[in-house]
Parts: sequence; structure tokens; C-alpha cells
Amino acid sequence: MKNDSGTRASGESRVFAREADCFTRYLIRKPATQRLVGRYEEALEKLGLLLPRSKYDRRMLSTAGLHPLAAEALDTAAALFDAKCLLRKRLFVLAGLLETDTEFAERFLLPPPARPVLALRLIGSGLRAGFWLLLGVPALWILRALP
Repeated sequence: MKNDSGTRASGESRVFAREADCFTRYLIRKPATQRLVGRYEEALEKLGLLLPRSKYDRRMLSTAGLHPLAAEALDTAAALFDAKCLLRKRLFVLAGLLETDTEFAERFLLPPPARPVLALRLIGSGLRAGFWLLLGVPALWILRALP
């Protein structure tokens, strides 16, 4: 929330900066810039995704924001079992911002790899997703079961 002067409290801004950085490192393996953090906060506010509406969403966001690997595990599990959760919505918003940011757009504009490389990447992605499901599903269930 913004204060009377129209700016966000420094504690809230640090939380969004940490979250944006963690999620950016998860999505593209690079740190977030200040400009991206500002655009992320603004987009969340305009889309009504700024404040978690439930304890579950709050726990999901705080756990996923601890480390890019935690974000990956929870995102993988949520993709199958809770696709409409706030974590996934925020990750989609950030992915869209990354794709349209001149500093990060090149990551999305890479030429397609050769077919053998693509096949190996698909196999690797499948194995990686399976691994993160094994870790993420129990974590998702625990976060959902907490009071």
C-alpha cells in the first residue's frame, strides 16, 4: 500500500524487490533490475494482485520468495494442483514484463536450437519437472494444510 505521499513504505518495497529478484532468478537466471521491480509492483497493483487474499497465498508467496529453487518447486506443483493461485499469477505477470523489457528481451528471442539439442532439452526439462514435483507437491500440501 502507498502512504500519504503516494510512495510505498520502505519495508513493503524491500519485500517486492526481494520477491521480484527471486522470481526473476527462477525464470531467467538473472537478477532483477530496479526498473523491473518498479514495473512489477505497478503491474501487480493495477491488476489487483498486490495483496494476498488468503493465508495460503501469503504462505505460498513468502515461501517461494525465499529462494529461486523454492519458487521453482512450488510453481511446478502449483501448475498441476493449483494453477490459479496468486503465485502463478504473479509469475505470469513477471514473465510478461521480462519478455517486454529491453534488458531481458534477448532471452526470449534466441534462435531455435538444432533438433538433437532440442530433444535433449525436452528430456532434461521433463526430468527436472519430475524432480521438482517430488519436492513441490508435499510442500504445497503442507502450506495448504496449515491453519
